Amino acid sequence: MKQTKTIYLEPVKDQTEGEHIETTLTHLIGADRVAFNDNPDEIEIEFDTPMNLNTLEKTVYDLGCTVLY
Repeated sequence: MKQTKTIYLEPVKDQTEGEHIETTLTHLIGADRVAFNDNPDEIEIEFDTPMNLNTLEKTVYDLGCTVLY
């Protein structure tokens, strides 16, 4: 089942960090589309089960970003 969710985080430091986050999340099994919205503190992710939002948020956290909600 395909889902689209937004992860809200503290704004990324620069474009390189944003690209690193996008690339890392895109390579996860089940993640179909990853893109920053117009705001540099929102990432929209389209994913398929068995991937879940908690796993995606943990991955962003492990990359050194603060997930707000």
